[in-house]
Amino acid sequence: MGVRVLKPPVKNSFICCNKHHNRAPHRALCCAKGPRLYIGTEENVLNRALLQFDLSLLPNPVTILTSTLYVFLKVNFFPGEPHNLSVYQVLSDWKMKCVNWKRQPLINPVPVAGQIITNQEQEFISFDITPLTFQWYTNQAANFGVMLKMENENIDNLIAVSSKKSKNSQFWPFIEVAFLDPKSDNDYCRILDQTFKVTTGDDIAYTDYLITLPFDYSYIPVNIGENSAQCYLQISSDGMHWQTESEVKTVLPHQSVSLVPDTIGKYSRLCYRSVTPGASTVLVIYVQGRA
Repeated sequence: MGVRVLKPPVKNSFICCNKHHNRAPHRALCCAKGPRLYIGTEENVLNRALLQFDLSLLPNPVTILTSTLYVFLKVNFFPGEPHNLSVYQVLSDWKMKCVNWKRQPLINPVPVAGQIITNQEQEFISFDITPLTFQWYTNQAANFGVMLKMENENIDNLIAVSSKKSKNSQFWPFIEVAFLDPKSDNDYCRILDQTFKVTTGDDIAYTDYLITLPFDYSYIPVNIGENSAQCYLQISSDGMHWQTESEVKTVLPHQSVSLVPDTIGKYSRLCYRSVTPGASTVLVIYVQGRA
């Protein structure tokens, strides 16, 4: 298995507009050149960020397992209240020098991924964009990048993330792609071997999903904590619509169970939660298989 970091974006910018006057504020004059990208709303000024990455840096051919977008949250101007930050697929081309609110690119109205922003600041936030990266890589979709915007643009929720112009390269946006190495000869057997370490809660949570279409595989959660957990397997054909593929299994402390799908699907993930409210435990989840 290999991992490739796509960094920095080939281009990034942000667009903004005063929603009452329909004109760009002074901040928009340096939207592509500054060290920050603004997202959200402040005093009726709306902001959205744009990012595009070069996937030609990936080996070809490979099987993509996971793809995660990371942006560094530099400033949270309105901490405390939860705000939904979402990633959208961009559907048309855009130029850093001329993109603005009136010339913003088209986007898919269905978000690819999202995160809830509350008190986070001075840390990376991540988004699972595996299905979209897979579509880019296989030319099922044109790679015009992504747009980051708040779900609710009618309230104050402005944040600033670091751009590719940040002086500290550690804070640049990037995509981390995990993939299976290509076959070297006819005797090469592709192996799926992923591990997740998670803490259960009262609500259902999910592992990052994997592209498991080429594999015979199983999920094996090992309970290394002191309380019981429940797990079940889900599969999906598109990474958005999920169906439960196994019975709910209870994982007792210091024991493990195995979950194997009965149906072929492109994506899979494990769902988990605590059996007893307030009694969390730690699971090490192994995903193993071979093509």
